[in-house]
Amino acid sequence: METDTSDFPTRLRECSQRVGGSRVFSKKSGISEAQMFRYFRGESEPSSGKLLAMAKASDTSIDWLLTGDFYIDREDLNAELSEKILTRLVTDIEELLVEYPFSHPPSRKAKIVGLMYKELLRQHKVFGKILNFSKMGMLEAMDFLSAFNTENQMDSLDKAINFFESEDNNIINAETFTNLISRGMINWYSTLSGQLYLDRIGLHLKDVEIQFFLSQLTRMRQYLMPYHTGPLYWLDIGCGNARHLHYLHENELEIKTYGIEPSQLMFNYTQTLERSGKIPTGCVTQHDARHLPYMEEQFHIVFCRQTLFCLPHKPNNGMGAEEVVKEAMRVLKPGGILYILTYEGTGKQYAPFKQFHNAKSLKQLADSTGAKMLECQTVATFPSDNTQAENIENNSNKSIQAFMQKPQKEPEIKIAA
Repeated sequence: METDTSDFPTRLRECSQRVGGSRVFSKKSGISEAQMFRYFRGESEPSSGKLLAMAKASDTSIDWLLTGDFYIDREDLNAELSEKILTRLVTDIEELLVEYPFSHPPSRKAKIVGLMYKELLRQHKVFGKILNFSKMGMLEAMDFLSAFNTENQMDSLDKAINFFESEDNNIINAETFTNLISRGMINWYSTLSGQLYLDRIGLHLKDVEIQFFLSQLTRMRQYLMPYHTGPLYWLDIGCGNARHLHYLHENELEIKTYGIEPSQLMFNYTQTLERSGKIPTGCVTQHDARHLPYMEEQFHIVFCRQTLFCLPHKPNNGMGAEEVVKEAMRVLKPGGILYILTYEGTGKQYAPFKQFHNAKSLKQLADSTGAKMLECQTVATFPSDNTQAENIENNSNKSIQAFMQKPQKEPEIKIAA
């Protein structure tokens, strides 16, 4: 009969049995029997130093002891280095939990450590060197993962990430992964990480942001000119604290503004603006960008600024980013413009999620939804565009913007009887 090693105390007892019992295990690891029994009963959590001592005493890997899985690709990373990385990660998490208390039982904390550890290993394969989470990046990872309240939910996320890394394009797996990522990101924006982001960007657009925004608006109007004159209907997807809607409401009176925002924290800010008359009453709806609550052909412009990165993009599976662009095309009037600004690069990170885009991936999104790509180019990233701290080194110091257009309807050809 196989031993159930689904939780840390059980794995620890198995280690004890391997070396000849708890007394031998305590002596070899330098931990008192009384303390060891507290670990066996799940009443206490070992420090990173004691974890390493127990792993060495039982001749097992610290990754298995913590999580029940072997994460190390032994061809890419030697065991000594893997222990160093994982020990550092556990130590950093322990320090973070002193400053920002999270309520995580030992078994669930082990799952969190395992997922964050996997992320570092993925990045090692991409960049060829060992990277570390920044302190703020670790806080953001914890806030993202706090959306998954049980070990089963954490396991589902882990399996979904493995799917996304594979060649599998199964639609059910893709939908599951997209739903989990969406859940984690909505939670991220509603936690301390989201509040710190709001504190960083402020409640109003800065002068340099206004100049850039007006240049974008000018380009959109130029593209719309052959198809439309008069008032414009504007939809901001993922409007955050409604800074752009506020600016438009006060300075562009011919633009009728609407927005959607899924996170509770950000939505609460928009409601404060509505009550103070700084944006129109009822213009912001708490909703998911993948299922817009609007009729077809309602808007002239859909504005998607630093939102698309929150959802995965796996070409031609119809989920995530493809859903957002498809919905934008549905609610746009013929000739209408979808504007996208997002992080430029390749690859992704998982905790919190960030999908990078380039000209090729944005062109694929346009083609898959019947949109016409008008222009696409790299632009500077403003500090306020950095919705997340840099968890690990990546290529997100630039953004990319794209203007896409919904094609005009072909005129009906009437054939005389």
